[in-house]
Amino acid sequence: MSGPNREILQRLIEKARQGDEEAAKELVAQFEPHVRRIVRMKLPDRLRTRFDSMDFVQSVWGDVFGKLARGEVDFASPERFAQFLAVVARGKVIDEVRRHLGSQKKNMELEVPVDGDEEQTGPALDAADPTPSRVVAAREEFEQLLRRRKQVHRQILMLRAQGYTFVEIAEQLGLDERTARRVVSSAQQELKQQRDAAE
Repeated sequence: MSGPNREILQRLIEKARQGDEEAAKELVAQFEPHVRRIVRMKLPDRLRTRFDSMDFVQSVWGDVFGKLARGEVDFASPERFAQFLAVVARGKVIDEVRRHLGSQKKNMELEVPVDGDEEQTGPALDAADPTPSRVVAAREEFEQLLRRRKQVHRQILMLRAQGYTFVEIAEQLGLDERTARRVVSSAQQELKQQRDAAE
């Protein structure tokens, strides 16, 4: 995406940290179209009449400026800043969609697909309509799977479970897309072997 170069971005961020409203406005002007696009991409069509995308956008900037003011984040390049904004925006939408859907059954649609198909989003761990006990078992399986993996692999699996594509995961984590695919494929194979052994 186009935007300020590294030096200008650093100056704007530093001034925004110090409470400079003009710098904050400039950051918003440069990056808000990117945030708005991410929100609209992640918000399901069926929910667009219920939510105003600008509410999400404003919430994203509220979080980002808060983190900047507290010194919790820093960015080496405009691309990294844009990636961070995308992560925050996606998280806002996903959290609200989950809250809106409410039921465990619908939340299961966000789990990791069994066959690794890019377009499939669920149900993840079983093709059958899940009973409450199966939902609990699937979640426990997934949590155990995460605990056995190093941090970056856990991030890949969690993002995939939240519905992100392999391309999006690679962009967010600074990885090769094939690496993300291999991690998910390995996790799926491990789950399959565990189930086969249990039968």
